[in-house]
Amino acid sequence: MKSVVNKAYMAEDQPRYRFDPREKYSGSSPCSSDEYSSYSSENDQGQIFRSSSRSPGPPATRSPQNLEGHQGSAEMENDKSKEPSQKDPISEGEFLPDDIKQIIGDDPHTKTPATVLIHQSIASRWSHILRNGIPRDELSSLLESLPVPSNLPELSAPKLNPEISEIINNPQKTKDSYYTSLQDRTAAGLSALAQALSVFIVESENLDGKIKDEVLPKIWEAGRIFASLFHRLSMTRRSNILPSLHPTVKKLVLGVNPSDHLFGENLAERIKAKRGIEGLAKVLKPTRPNLSHCNVLVRTDNTTALASVNKMGSVRHKEFNDLARKIWQWCEERDIWLLASYIQSKENVEADRASRLLPTDTEWMLGPDFFTKIRPASPTGEEPYPGSREVIRKAFQRQGIPESALNTTLNSLSEGTIRQYGITYKAWWSFCESIHESPFNVNSKSVILFFEKLLSSTTNRFNAFNSHRAALLLISDQPIGRNMLVKRYLKGIFRQRPPAPRYQTTWDPQIVLDYLETTTGSDLKAQSFKLVTLLTLATGQRLQTISTIRIPNITMSAEGARVRISDFIKTTSPNSAQPCLHLPFFDAKPSLCAARCLQTYIELTKDLRSTDSDKLFVCYKKPHKPATKQTLSRWVKETLTSAGVDTTIFKPHSTRHASTSAADRKGLAIECIRKTAGWTSKSTTFAKFYKLPLAQTGNFLHTVFDQSEDN
Repeated sequence: MKSVVNKAYMAEDQPRYRFDPREKYSGSSPCSSDEYSSYSSENDQGQIFRSSSRSPGPPATRSPQNLEGHQGSAEMENDKSKEPSQKDPISEGEFLPDDIKQIIGDDPHTKTPATVLIHQSIASRWSHILRNGIPRDELSSLLESLPVPSNLPELSAPKLNPEISEIINNPQKTKDSYYTSLQDRTAAGLSALAQALSVFIVESENLDGKIKDEVLPKIWEAGRIFASLFHRLSMTRRSNILPSLHPTVKKLVLGVNPSDHLFGENLAERIKAKRGIEGLAKVLKPTRPNLSHCNVLVRTDNTTALASVNKMGSVRHKEFNDLARKIWQWCEERDIWLLASYIQSKENVEADRASRLLPTDTEWMLGPDFFTKIRPASPTGEEPYPGSREVIRKAFQRQGIPESALNTTLNSLSEGTIRQYGITYKAWWSFCESIHESPFNVNSKSVILFFEKLLSSTTNRFNAFNSHRAALLLISDQPIGRNMLVKRYLKGIFRQRPPAPRYQTTWDPQIVLDYLETTTGSDLKAQSFKLVTLLTLATGQRLQTISTIRIPNITMSAEGARVRISDFIKTTSPNSAQPCLHLPFFDAKPSLCAARCLQTYIELTKDLRSTDSDKLFVCYKKPHKPATKQTLSRWVKETLTSAGVDTTIFKPHSTRHASTSAADRKGLAIECIRKTAGWTSKSTTFAKFYKLPLAQTGNFLHTVFDQSEDN
């Protein structure tokens, strides 16, 4: 009976049933509907093992008499957990013959990524560079020490073709410059690898076998990867520019590899040649549709087009080859033979004359004055933002100011005002493009919509919107500032976001004075920082005023220094006198004496000052150009930071706030504060922020710098 079972289940000449999970159990299958019979196999001891049932129903039972000398199905179920070798070969698939593995391959889930270890000293240093980069100065030195090899010019980053540079915008140029810098760094790394590899090759006979077998291949593969990265960066640069090119130019450069230039050499000549071939095709096909069985002489001044036609194609440029083939196929169908001949442009009289014979109705244009009357505004959505000065110029022109008087009228606005209004005009220009309106069509509805957009997208307070209104009023033909709807809307902004002063408190000047008193630096940088800070505290003037001080306007006397301001400043007006700064000698503390510090600074910089400038302050770094107001602001900020003032809250202009407040706290007369700081006698700016004492007389500098409370 045992042999019968073996024959029924394990005979080699009997076909085995293969389970297909897509089949449903049916009566025609080799298995019954309530169970799936597993294959039986006989082990070396002659025992028969069965896998568990696959059907969701109860396991099938067999009579023990059917299999003599073996356990029943119930006993085998109990023993299944005890016998780990009883596994389903279909579901487990633990063991595969080698020939089967060669067919289906290794299991991808069992593959583990290769692990490589490098020396810990290298790992720790490169880890720092990967996180923080290389300092700029050190990187510049590295790039200079690793030039491009003279026999490998392809390692230089391809230059942007001049023809392409003229038609792309500034953001694209900036992006291309960024990728170019990446290529320069990649080229430096490749240069270092190439130099090391060259040493290995030259000394190959003296190298150890391990170095040849292990080190040299790694360096070579690293070089290949870097070279591939260099090429990829070139293609990335091209892909960023291609969408901006004309389709004709785009097709022309697609098949050209980068060389010294990003889009290949002689791009202008290739474009000209392509147009020449296209022009030839247009001349032949539309104007001579019935031409056949003849020879045609084509005279052209384009040598590339001439060669492409005569040679029936081009091996250098695929685009020219395709065009030439189309022309010759058209000619072949009509039994036409083409011959191109060169003619100089100056001799091509007939073609030149024909190109000038245009219909008379095309030789006219609308006069500029009439065009301005018909459409005074610029096209909407097509003209890019031209800049704040140009916006104001166009607005003045529309308002009727003659062209010859535009520059003089623009001089009525300071550079700071034009820069400040530029923030408004740029946002307004973008808003008008979104609603398809002219930026010069300033009406109450569009202004309110513009302000509402700013209100929802920014945290600006009322003062900012008031500045926006002034900027739009300047370019508007309508009195938008007096419009009742706009005034009502701005009143709502005033209630919703009321104006607030920049500072609720101020800092004590004594903190900075103590710091300056203990500062002993005598170099130009230290003296520059000290003088500009002392002048702002001693005079209470704006940094703009301090930046306009000139050497010829400084007068020294036994009492101190007198500085006359001759340049145009914020408070300059037709009927007001220019400020004159008085700096008496402060004998109580010579180290804080602004007049003496001024003398020292003039003596220190007399040999550094250029002959074409008489400004007091010069930069402490070569070439010692005149210091601007922004430079002085940076100097004051660094001094305040070093002294312990929180410059995240208080800006350099806060020195004016701090010094005048200190003078008021110590009882100096308000008239003296106003006069010294540059406020008019009727100005209420100071009184709005401080409680003023009774009128007294005194000296501003001594009051601010003196630590005692008594005047």
